[in-house]
Amino acid sequence: SYTVGQEVHRTQTHRVYRCAADTSGTIPPELAITSWVDVRPTNRWAPFDYYTSTAAEGTAGVAISYRLVNLGYFDTIYFRGVIGSQLNVKLRDKPESSGGVIVFQKTIELTQPPGGWYEYLFSPLVQVPYSIVTDFFSQPGYELQIEVVPFSGPSARIGLIVIGGLTPLAGSLSSNAVERGATVEPVTYSYINTAEDGTTTIKRRHSATNIRMTATIPIEWADEAARQIKSVLDIPVAVVGSTTNDSIMELTTFGLVSGTVTYDYTTANI
Repeated sequence: SYTVGQEVHRTQTHRVYRCAADTSGTIPPELAITSWVDVRPTNRWAPFDYYTSTAAEGTAGVAISYRLVNLGYFDTIYFRGVIGSQLNVKLRDKPESSGGVIVFQKTIELTQPPGGWYEYLFSPLVQVPYSIVTDFFSQPGYELQIEVVPFSGPSARIGLIVIGGLTPLAGSLSSNAVERGATVEPVTYSYINTAEDGTTTIKRRHSATNIRMTATIPIEWADEAARQIKSVLDIPVAVVGSTTNDSIMELTTFGLVSGTVTYDYTTANI
């Protein structure tokens, strides 16, 4: 039997459920929706849902690591909400336990360089908002190894891992593709709850980031840009303003995409 507030971890669904009404029996929580509430993924599977706020958290001083096999074909890995000092990515032509050889590896520093000596000496370290790994190609049977090395004190965290293919809408990944006037809009779904006596408490909820940007492209790229936008409608994807310009690193998010392609005489606008 289970009482209200008790939580259970389901290895079959990789989710954590909280009891909403005293119950007993053998009906799985994911099927007994009147007695159980789905609250979050398990810690190990947290980077593979849609939210950076549900992050996998390691033990202080110990790296978080994943070994993923049989992921099919992909050429890009997008990381968001990663807390730590260093991100290490390796790709092997088969599992390491079977003698797999490293065919690609990359190390990424997860903190932004300080703006000057004052920031270097007195300001806290600033984590990069996202990391993207490209310039490789994985095939079925390959093993992907991911490791986040923590700082000496706090534990490492991984908010989101997205594995797939990188598709440029503007025909290239040039930092000049995005025009001036792009916007980043952080949104919170938390709210302030006011009690009868006037006291208030903040109810913490998920957050999101909306971005809007425009790019001018040659007219011959317009049809392909429209096709790419239509191909991911209703499919959560990672969106990156530029993979080469570090000055617009915050122009990125993960979610649903919509857009308008405007056909002009010699150019088109996205």
